[in-house]
Amino acid sequence: MQPPDPPRNSHQEKLFALLKKYREGLATPEETAFVELYYDYFKTAEDGYDSLSEAGKRDMAKLLWGKVGRRIEEIEERERGEGVAWMGGAGGRRRLLPMMSAAAAVLLLLVSAYLLLRPGKRATGKTAVAVDLAPGGNKAVLILDDGTKIALDSAATGTVATQGVVHIVKTATDELSYRATAHPGEAVSYNTLQTPRGGQYRLTLPDGTRVWLNSASSIRYPSAFTGKDRQVEVSGEAYFDVAKDVQKPFLVRTRNMQVQVLGTAFNLMAYADEEEVQTTLVTGAVEVVKDKERQLVKPGQQAVLADGAASFRVGEADLKSVLAWKDGFFRFDGGGIAAIMRQMARWYDVEIVYEGAPPAEQFYGFLPRQQYASQILDALELTQNVHFRMEGKKIVVMAGPKRPRK
Repeated sequence: MQPPDPPRNSHQEKLFALLKKYREGLATPEETAFVELYYDYFKTAEDGYDSLSEAGKRDMAKLLWGKVGRRIEEIEERERGEGVAWMGGAGGRRRLLPMMSAAAAVLLLLVSAYLLLRPGKRATGKTAVAVDLAPGGNKAVLILDDGTKIALDSAATGTVATQGVVHIVKTATDELSYRATAHPGEAVSYNTLQTPRGGQYRLTLPDGTRVWLNSASSIRYPSAFTGKDRQVEVSGEAYFDVAKDVQKPFLVRTRNMQVQVLGTAFNLMAYADEEEVQTTLVTGAVEVVKDKERQLVKPGQQAVLADGAASFRVGEADLKSVLAWKDGFFRFDGGGIAAIMRQMARWYDVEIVYEGAPPAEQFYGFLPRQQYASQILDALELTQNVHFRMEGKKIVVMAGPKRPRK
């Protein structure tokens, strides 16, 4: 399996310079120890490395180093063209040491995500906890128009409710769908699908639009779209694959703005504990609206509305990062620890507490969401920038490396 491309940034370039020095035997003792720490972690991980044949190990090493080598050559070629010196001279080592922890963050989330953490297996790492926190799963509550609540994770497959001629069905793949046996007429009911912290769910709306709902999120919608448009309300995060209907625009309302579409795929992140609403377009076209402000968004772009802002900020989006949750990953592309821990709080249904100032370093890479909480924390601790203490349903975050017990 080929490792993922790392984020393109200065940390990555410095990391590859370090790996090149190690490969050529020019690394200092400190640099050598740094690289070998992660290599040892890879070799001793329960990921099947030891079961490989010698030829298999050589092939894997060739794959890894070949990819690194190609990226180093690309970087060096660009640097030569720009006339920039590479980590050389008397100041080379002085510049390297301050960036070691940043390089560790890159290496951690490149290596540990693919080679150390395997979906479905608990870690036996260094974060000692009495009770671990299991990852979230397909959990949601359907709230009908009359206030009736149906826990979908415990409901049987098949029809879970009927509203007039509309049957609400739970499929065998944990998806909720609406099926009408006749035209529903003008009288419709409004339902709400709500995921708890530690939950996610999929929904097919009456018009065929598919919705992926992230943890701690909700969507309110009619049992049938009978008016001149199709309106839903969302809080939290949801991914939409909208069924095209040129006669009925699709409208998503959230907080103090709305998104208008005809037929498209986009992600909407509007958590109350985040400082901005993000609308990211995958295909098609959408228009984001706030009061009299209207902004067209193109595929691959993201419209951001910061709290208190009167207008949108539109720019290119990192689709892999935005859609990582839908594909079963945490993905960090330069985010701080606070952003990471907000994701963990929602997915593991846990309280986050900071002991002292949080670390200022940035983190890159991705980790599977189907790991126990301790596995994610173990991986983050490899950066030596942060360490944790788990206390039941609480994670305490502390800056710096974990100190050995006396």
